[in-house]
Amino acid sequence: MTPEQYELHKNMIKLVACSQVVIELIDELQGTQAYRHDVKFHAKSLADKLDKFLGKSYSYLTAGENEDTYRTVERGIRRCLKTPIEDLYELGMIGDELES
Repeated sequence: MTPEQYELHKNMIKLVACSQVVIELIDELQGTQAYRHDVKFHAKSLADKLDKFLGKSYSYLTAGENEDTYRTVERGIRRCLKTPIEDLYELGMIGDELES
């Protein structure tokens, strides 16, 4: 695998894991006031497109070592989702300080 292919592979794993989380977050909005008709249309459309994309991507990522890598990244993303927004804000502020 070339360095470019490896970078693409890593980005693909992050994209698939994040896409799965987006679908789950959209599902959590259903039935709430925030999930109005106009949002519902676009959220449903995005979820459908992501589902199709994920179906193709999972077959690539769920073979041996790729599956372990994907599951590890997904656990990290889920940990991020469980982090309170205030803690994420603090982490972002620390990141800003490091980038300066």
